[in-house]
Amino acid sequence: MSDKKLADSIPYIEKASILLLTVGEEAAAAILKQLGPKEVQRIGTAMAVLSDVKREKVAAELTLLLLKLLTPQALVLALIAMCVICSLAR
Repeated sequence: MSDKKLADSIPYIEKASILLLTVGEEAAAAILKQLGPKEVQRIGTAMAVLSDVKREKVAAELTLLLLKLLTPQALVLALIAMCVICSLAR
């Protein structure tokens, strides 16, 4: 399944949970501070229930996020960084 198809099949609340779990505690806390109480509660519940997220889901979400946010030049550098990070995580 392609990254886009996989990412499209993931509910938005799960996408947010995956990304927050991926970015680390400090970054996640900074992001959550920008949200309202209801959003924080919904995402917190989803994060607590989320178990054993497959590497493919995380990769699909991060890939689509990068494609949406970065310029082509920055995307090349980000993809190189992702490859390095993924190879270190194995």
